Amino acid sequence: MAIITLDPIDPAAVVDGLDGVNHPMRHITETIINDGSWGADRRADVASFFDELAKDWSGSRSAEQRASALDDVFVRAADWVPRATGFALELGVGSGMFTPTLVKRWGTVVAADISPAMLAEVPPGLAPVMRADASRLPLVDRSTHLILLANMFLFPAEMDRVLADDGAIVWLNSRGVNTPIHLTTEAVLDALPGEWSAVESQFGAATWAVCRRSSRVPPGKIGVVASTTA
Repeated sequence: MAIITLDPIDPAAVVDGLDGVNHPMRHITETIINDGSWGADRRADVASFFDELAKDWSGSRSAEQRASALDDVFVRAADWVPRATGFALELGVGSGMFTPTLVKRWGTVVAADISPAMLAEVPPGLAPVMRADASRLPLVDRSTHLILLANMFLFPAEMDRVLADDGAIVWLNSRGVNTPIHLTTEAVLDALPGEWSAVESQFGAATWAVCRRSSRVPPGKIGVVASTTA
């Protein structure tokens, strides 16, 4: 494992009062990677939880700030993002606040969520949408070169299955460590099958990492943990 850490841009703490550390979604996030705990009951509970939040989801969060954090990924980690090929897969799309930026940067995007109410909030024509359980996606092996997991659970084996050999996973937490669905970069790399490396940073309150299989990291971009500027 190797992680390159870039200097943060305008680092800030979230002060909206949400306790992400003790949130029930944090427990689910951690148990999925620790013991694979998921199943029909939990799947239904999570879908219902986000169905209830869907109507207020867009208005309660800063779409502009989120877009800027994802833009930062494509600017400062450009060498780690593969060339746009085929479709990018956005999992846990919610109401589509990250999707316009992903479409702008990549082109073709397939947006998926387990919550039908969330998918109903995605603006028409933004991207093809599908209701899917990310633990068992209706996709063939190695079918996408980019997976965006923004405030989204990590299902390591399934991400490894559908991601092309030279593809990348973008892991983004919009509230940093206070995001309910949060994992450190180290935890993400440890959970993924095989050997992976990453470049990570912070933009405002958001933290992000671009993860690639170590054998496919861009030449000269792998090494010990380091700090560097853009």
